[in-house]
Amino acid sequence: MCSLKSVAFIFLLAVLFFISSPLVAQNVSINADGSMPDTSAMLDVGSTTKGFLAPRLTTVQQNAIILPATGLLIFNTTLNAFMVNTGIPTAPVWSQLVTSLGSTTNTLTSAGNVLTSQVNGVIATASPINSVSNTSAVNTLSTTVNGVAGAGVAMINTNTLTLAGSTVTSTINGIASAGLNLTPAITAGTTNILTSAVNTLTSKVDGVTATAPAVNTVTNTSAVNTLSTTVNGVAGAGVALIHTNALSLAGTTLTATINGIASAGLNLTPAITAATTNTLSSAANTLTNTTNGVTATAAIVNSISNTSAVNTLSTTVNGVTGAGVALIHTNALTLAGTTLTSTINGIASAGLNLSPAIAAGTTNNLSSAVNTMTNTTNGVTATAPIVNSVTNSSVANTLSTTVNGVAGTGVPMINTNVLTLAGTTLTATINGVASAGLNLSPAMLSTSWHLGGNAVASIQNLGTTNNFDVPFIANNTERMRISASGKVGIGTAAPTATLDVSGTYKLGTLGTVLTNMIKSSVTMGDATTFSNTQTKTYTATVTGANPNATVMINPRSALPAGVSIAWSHVSAANTITVAFTNTDPTAKSIGSITFDVTVIQ
Repeated sequence: MCSLKSVAFIFLLAVLFFISSPLVAQNVSINADGSMPDTSAMLDVGSTTKGFLAPRLTTVQQNAIILPATGLLIFNTTLNAFMVNTGIPTAPVWSQLVTSLGSTTNTLTSAGNVLTSQVNGVIATASPINSVSNTSAVNTLSTTVNGVAGAGVAMINTNTLTLAGSTVTSTINGIASAGLNLTPAITAGTTNILTSAVNTLTSKVDGVTATAPAVNTVTNTSAVNTLSTTVNGVAGAGVALIHTNALSLAGTTLTATINGIASAGLNLTPAITAATTNTLSSAANTLTNTTNGVTATAAIVNSISNTSAVNTLSTTVNGVTGAGVALIHTNALTLAGTTLTSTINGIASAGLNLSPAIAAGTTNNLSSAVNTMTNTTNGVTATAPIVNSVTNSSVANTLSTTVNGVAGTGVPMINTNVLTLAGTTLTATINGVASAGLNLSPAMLSTSWHLGGNAVASIQNLGTTNNFDVPFIANNTERMRISASGKVGIGTAAPTATLDVSGTYKLGTLGTVLTNMIKSSVTMGDATTFSNTQTKTYTATVTGANPNATVMINPRSALPAGVSIAWSHVSAANTITVAFTNTDPTAKSIGSITFDVTVIQ
């Protein structure tokens, strides 16, 4: 910024506006009274009624001056100020002239990263921010601006995961993500393998393996749900294996009550939304399997029966028959004098005096019926039980029956365990005995789509989130499908176009019901000529065309002059006939022309 102490100095710089005037020595004087110029001035302009008027330019015009001389003076009409070039011609610097320091003006503004300073109309700009960098370590963010590093601050202040039904939401620093439905991941990612060996039942769900004893206690049933052990027709008192079997749901808490014993309530939500869990447990005759928080129970043993033939006893549990075992292991007759004793399986009969038999002639009959052994010797009959003791024992899933101290081969108690779903009703069937159906609707997401519609606050998606089609059924038959690639099929499960209708269709309220619209191209014509007013017909194949359909035909190139299409129709299945007429005075031929054909039927 330059300043002058008097207006006279400004006048000295106005040499570019020199006007011819009388010369005295080397000085120039411009005045009305003919006075001499001051000896210290090259140009002396004098007047008591007029002033000095410098060239007047806008800022744009000022900056357009080519190679302005150092010291060049103008009056800037944009800034209303005298401006002088204090730079050099190739790099001018336009500075404003002021008469005193008290008239200085200074404004400072910023926009974006540009700081603008305007002092006495002269504008200068600079970037207030020259460098910005961020560094992070663990959870600390540090920002450095223009080389000055700020104190580190935490990037994550709060981090919360919340669960609503099967929807998980992540809230970081108070900003909540859109809810993510975990159901597809749980359903698509779940694998379940169930195997058994000896007394160990192994369940592997999603790669997580859990094992549990298959059987801990044993009961037997031979009729429906009643357990009784029958050996040689002698049955123990029948007892019910399963007295009650109920599954109940309160919110998302599942409780299994078997034989009046209620399990602790199991919250299904964490199992659905978190990592897979898998547990197996058994109590009484009930096997409980909990996978992903869903508990299913079933009876271990559904049927047991014993059969005997000759001296062999076989026990069948849940339809699986064990190896036969001997009924009679020991059979001894002893004689003390004339007294005969029969000992079977360690059970001795009363001594029998053989004297009468010896004297009168011995007779001896031995028979058995049910569990009674009858011995008639010389007309004297004695009876005794064949079986004196029956016990059952179990380890894991194996039932063993011991008769008269002789243990039979163990057999499995649980042969089948099936969970079935009808709509939203879950049923557990173990060894053919089904539990009461359990309605899973209350445990399902409240955001699922309902019959009758949903009330929503914003647009909601309906469909799949992975590479699967969306079929729609009516009357238990698929009627429409949206493929994973976005094609809509009506009447077809494999649409090949954006809209693929297999069947009839109608466009508009007054439209006609149609079946097909066939687009094809055919080439017709030859060199045969036909005269004025004559008609020439050609046929072409259009696959799928049927009689009585509408035919629209257009040539891809111009017909010969005077030749036009008279009519067209489907003359037979897959065949169209087109007639051409000649209105030209000269004979014409069609030649070979390709036509676009549309058949609507």
